[in-house]
Amino acid sequence: MRWTAGAIAGLFAAQVLCAQAAPYAAQETERTRQLLHSEQWVSRAWGAYFAGRLHSDDIDRTLIEQLRSASALSNAQPRTEEYAFLAALFEALIEADVRVPAALLDPFEDEWTDPVMILLARDKESEDALLRLRGEKSRTTVWLAANNLLFERKSQAWYAATLGEIDITGNAMEPLPPVAPREIDLE
Repeated sequence: MRWTAGAIAGLFAAQVLCAQAAPYAAQETERTRQLLHSEQWVSRAWGAYFAGRLHSDDIDRTLIEQLRSASALSNAQPRTEEYAFLAALFEALIEADVRVPAALLDPFEDEWTDPVMILLARDKESEDALLRLRGEKSRTTVWLAANNLLFERKSQAWYAATLGEIDITGNAMEPLPPVAPREIDLE
């Protein structure tokens, strides 16, 4: 009898906790949505911060829309509110594991290379963007990351481009010059 009463009390407590969790999640989602649509960049940055931790499909779509509308800010200067918003937005997209279409990342490739590469790595349709980035040999890390991702995906266009860049010189049939033997002192 005592065990039954404990089990009933436990089930009741679990139902109460679940009932409270649903409204709380809805409240947080609504608050995040309001912050993301604010007129102030600082509020938008906080909205992006909260959105990254919610992992909600509905909010993820809002984050993608925010990125689309923020393309004009791609050259925002450091230590500005716009820059802070973009930093929070990219962090949220990465934290929430959002798959961002490669076309939306194009305006950010020069100034926001690291988060762009992370997001391109998640999108299987980003081959064209990665091929473009692999052409930038002046930025070694970007070049290496793009080539590694294309190699991992077994990109036929990447293989063709890589083979096209190979420059074979010399005569393969020409023997190597002889090497003079050296005496080794074993003492």
